[in-house]
Amino acid sequence: MAPDAVMPSAWTSYFRACLRSAEAVQAVESVLAATPSSTWTATEEIRRRAGHGLTLDHVAEILSALSAIDVGSLDGRRRWLTNPHALSISLTERVRARQAVSWTASMLTPEQPTPLVSTPRDATAPAFSHEFGDLRTTLRSIIAGSQQTLVLASPFWDLNVADDIAPLLAKRLHAGVRIRIVARDPQPGSPSDRAISLIGKIAEQGNKCEIRILDKPSRHDAFGRETFHFKMVGADGSLAYIGSANFDTAGLASRWELGVLLRAGSARTFFDLVNALADSGRLSVVQ
Repeated sequence: MAPDAVMPSAWTSYFRACLRSAEAVQAVESVLAATPSSTWTATEEIRRRAGHGLTLDHVAEILSALSAIDVGSLDGRRRWLTNPHALSISLTERVRARQAVSWTASMLTPEQPTPLVSTPRDATAPAFSHEFGDLRTTLRSIIAGSQQTLVLASPFWDLNVADDIAPLLAKRLHAGVRIRIVARDPQPGSPSDRAISLIGKIAEQGNKCEIRILDKPSRHDAFGRETFHFKMVGADGSLAYIGSANFDTAGLASRWELGVLLRAGSARTFFDLVNALADSGRLSVVQ
């Protein structure tokens, strides 16, 4: 059905989905455009491929909005079937809708942070947890989507997480992204030491990846160290995660952790601060 033949009220849910996150709507639509039109696709698969820390409920909301404007069908089992013709001919209308809603939102309200949560694998999530993005998925999306600069700061790391993100970091380096890792001074043989050593091997591929140690003696601290406790991932000064999760298995897989995803000006503020702190740290020479 052509866009001008759709009743205006049918677009209400689409506008609402764009108002919540035009980036998320665009990400889901990109997945649908690359999905075979004759195949029913599970919502979970679309969520996984779309990234952006989306939850199943959020993806279902977007698909329901797209179904309302007849670009596909969402069945009772949360499976999606694309109408490729309708998806194609409504493209211009949908792009304009996303742009208009994004512009209006930026003029009327400040950029709102997205709440994030990491849950233990065997935990039963509270009913309202659908309002949160997935922390682990969001971190990977920030890393994978970086275009120019990427900063990852955590006091503690472990080999499992370092091994998981190493291929992502290598790809971003190959694409020309400059990467900075900020960590505490690890104890020899500790999980952090092994993780930093692994990342150090990636740094050896060129001069676009560096490891900064923000940790030095201090007589003013109860533990005798001047160091840091925050956790942050920032990309291009436009996206930043700030939260409680260390970049280790406990923080990202077996404990309740909270955080927020910041955008635009708020992200830039934290991005610049952490970079400045990293400048004050010493450059690590990984053994």
